[in-house]
Amino acid sequence: MNVTATGMDKTSYLTVYPAGGDKPITSSVNWNTGEQAIANAVTSGVSGTGEISIFNYAGATNVVADVVGYYTSVNLGNYYTKQEVQQLIAANPGAIGPVGPAGPQGQPGTPGLQGSQGSQGPQGLIGPAGAAGDSVLSTLSCTSNQVIRFVSGAWACSDDSDILAGLNCTANQSPGFDGTNWVCRSAPIVSTLSRPANSFFCCGVDDLFTAHSPNVQDAGFCDDFQCRIRLIDVLDHTGCSVVFTGNSQEANVLVTVAPTYIELDHIFAADSSQPLYVTITCVT
Repeated sequence: MNVTATGMDKTSYLTVYPAGGDKPITSSVNWNTGEQAIANAVTSGVSGTGEISIFNYAGATNVVADVVGYYTSVNLGNYYTKQEVQQLIAANPGAIGPVGPAGPQGQPGTPGLQGSQGSQGPQGLIGPAGAAGDSVLSTLSCTSNQVIRFVSGAWACSDDSDILAGLNCTANQSPGFDGTNWVCRSAPIVSTLSRPANSFFCCGVDDLFTAHSPNVQDAGFCDDFQCRIRLIDVLDHTGCSVVFTGNSQEANVLVTVAPTYIELDHIFAADSSQPLYVTITCVT
């Protein structure tokens, strides 16, 4: 049959299955908010009375179902099955014919597996010693009141014995070496969200996650299918990492990190009978 959804008011999907039977986890027709009409060809079994059920995941929609054909049992009559034909041939073998001419040579086969690595050869002779070089620090002419410090990618003489002097770190920062200089670094921002067991709600962060950090905001939409969130104190979310815990099916939830938001996809694929905890760590 052809199944068409029209007049949808939000992102959802339809599942077609035999009436009275178990609803499968797969969808038959999918759409996003804003689409007007979506159709798909669907093959479904029917109940003992010839009926089907159509499930809508979220929101409201009109459904048009056009039956274009059906399957039924066939009386094979005097036809033979493949197994019966094989049995007849085995019971009534024909005479063996003459040997045919040899066919053309086949293509070379695929290369075999690589052999094991051979034993290590003997150590080579020691080469001649190179010319003596100058020590990097021996070229510095520091005075008695100076210290040697690694500054801007090079060793230099410095009048300041405190290597962290000049850093004006705030209360939420700490000094760190970035590979070239000592700089002030902000502490990572850690945010958490918690979805309890046996709960599927729509459509907002506060509905889906009953507890979350105050800096977590809805970034457009949020339900069991897809949830886009924003951390108000993070300017660039690409430096954030997301970890799921507490759910045996947490690996089914997908994560997309963009500059202005973090998107969690297929939250419904996590085990609904278990809680789902989300920890977001952002380095600013």
